[in-house]
Amino acid sequence: MIGQHPIKVSNELNLGIQINTENPSKVGQDRLINAAAAYQEYKTSLVIVDCGTATTLDVVTAEGVFQGGVICPDC
Repeated sequence: MIGQHPIKVSNELNLGIQINTENPSKVGQDRLINAAAAYQEYKTSLVIVDCGTATTLDVVTAEGVFQGGVICPDC
């Protein structure tokens, strides 16, 4: 449609951040993309808050390491 192939986001894709969780394959793609985009923009330690169907809070260190976070389904 736009001349580009879709990219499937996963913990195995080089997003410019490292993932430091007990089970990286269980981290949602939306959370990974949010963390990668925020880190690419600011290059510092971050707490990323996404207020969607559920509210998520995720942490990325100043070195670009995704540490995980919490999901609040009824916030």
